[in-house]
Amino acid sequence: YLSIKCLILNINANNLRNFLMDILNKDFITKANQSTYRPYNIFFVETNYDRLYFDAKQLCAIESAAKNNPKSIVYIYSVRAKFMPNQQLINQIYENIKLIKLEPDTLFNGTDFYLWWRIKKRKLLKSEYKIGHLSDSARVALLYKYGGIYSDLDTINLKSYEPLVKSNGLGRYILPDRTDIGNGILIFSKQHPILDAVAKDFINKYKSKIWDYNGPQSFSRSIIKLCKTSNMFEDDQLEEKCHLTIYPYEYFY
Repeated sequence: YLSIKCLILNINANNLRNFLMDILNKDFITKANQSTYRPYNIFFVETNYDRLYFDAKQLCAIESAAKNNPKSIVYIYSVRAKFMPNQQLINQIYENIKLIKLEPDTLFNGTDFYLWWRIKKRKLLKSEYKIGHLSDSARVALLYKYGGIYSDLDTINLKSYEPLVKSNGLGRYILPDRTDIGNGILIFSKQHPILDAVAKDFINKYKSKIWDYNGPQSFSRSIIKLCKTSNMFEDDQLEEKCHLTIYPYEYFY
């Protein structure tokens, strides 16, 4: 499902001068219309308040998802980053790309994260890992509210996700000393119990000083508890127990 190659958009400034002048000062970040959400949504999240524009690798991730999944809408939720003027042609080529302003108060409303965010946001925003922790919570909130696929912005999509959307699941990654759950690709239906469990685990056990405690580790704890399993990687009853698939390492990592 992944590839390291991607079409790079080259814009001829002479041919597109009028187009660029027209859009130079426009804000492409818009409010999402909830009626446009589909069962087959793809979500990216950019939570770096210091990033003004998407970089080349992020653009490849966005373009590859839009190109290989034309039936889906690709939503990029960003706290600040936008397309540079010479990158905005991507919206003309792929009409299924939507750039949305990520406003945590709005996103978390209707989820367990909302009250936690209102009380703890200063703690999170002072954390050394604030970018990752806000992203960890945002991806769970998005899938809980709307369902679909979450993908990290450094993940290049090789082919359609459509064959996978009938199942709920996530991938594993293999380290020299262990195998772990990864939360860089998540596929879940709306209000899936695993997402509810992860949200509760996150807000009840939040640790601002540990990078992955509120992300992959939160998924691991929640799966073990909800699915009543001692070894999630060897348990062939996960689908029956909690409607969950842990995909092979080669799928995503």
